[in-house]
Amino acid sequence: MARREYAGGAVATKISGAITATSLTIPVVDGSTLPTGTTGPFAIDLDSGDLSTYEKVLVASRSGNTLTVASVANRGYDGTVASTHASGAALLHIVTSIDLDEPNDHINTTTRDDHTQYNTVARHAAISHTSAMLAAGAVDNPALAGSGLDISKFTVGTSSRPTTGNAATATTATTATSATSATTATTAATATSVAAGGVNNAAAAFTWTTWVPTITGWGVGNAVITARYAKIGKIVHVAFQMTTGTTTTYGVPLAVSLPVSAKVWIYLGMVGGATDVSVGSTRIPRLAVRIPDATTFTFDAATIPDVGASVPFAWATGDIVQAAFTYEAL
Repeated sequence: MARREYAGGAVATKISGAITATSLTIPVVDGSTLPTGTTGPFAIDLDSGDLSTYEKVLVASRSGNTLTVASVANRGYDGTVASTHASGAALLHIVTSIDLDEPNDHINTTTRDDHTQYNTVARHAAISHTSAMLAAGAVDNPALAGSGLDISKFTVGTSSRPTTGNAATATTATTATSATSATTATTAATATSVAAGGVNNAAAAFTWTTWVPTITGWGVGNAVITARYAKIGKIVHVAFQMTTGTTTTYGVPLAVSLPVSAKVWIYLGMVGGATDVSVGSTRIPRLAVRIPDATTFTFDAATIPDVGASVPFAWATGDIVQAAFTYEAL
């Protein structure tokens, strides 16, 4: 949809010189009331009433009494045929079929999105929309609070729930659709997003992310490490596995960096495991995962702290140490 220019006060005039079917310059007797093309091209017709030479033209610009056409493709415009015109041929500024069809199509074809000018940070900043949704009560309801999210991060200016407006009356994602105010459309749209799983949907929110941990105590060498985590609010889920290689070396303790800093240190009882391939892959002595500081986790074997070169067995190529645990982020 291209911008075109119109002049409501344009009056009929005539061309002041003959033109051919390929002429790109059209002289007129008086072009003072015609558009200038400053904001976009404009349309004219020539020889109105003469079916043998009638033609519409898309004009790019006007300078005084001279009209300029961008290319021959804009002669014979809007379903007409380019023709020759004698000096004195009638000329009139007109509205074409595309001028009427474009807005009609825009209104009735829901898949069109012509308003790209609104897709800017200034107009569509996430924080602006979030604030409007909060004020409308589309966010900050018990359904969200029950999901484990820190609701204080979603309220405007305070961590307390609003006592007036839609935020006070919309108590669930369903009743949010019935909250009435000047912003009902925003509330209803958000409720639809919730129902569709776009908001407050644990399955959609739980996305695994890989990270490259720093290993200390052991020399990684050519070991194969798989490490990933998922963070939902303050809760961090971790899955870690290291398969030792031919150049891996073993010391005390085996320590692995966390993907996200921990809020509370010294977690005990989280489950880990180790596989000694020399006696078969089914032997998995249980290990305990411990977080001794905000950035690291280690392994303990039974009553022996810190997995090392011979704990819980003599480590060798192909052995596996693994862990899956959950902790609170800083």
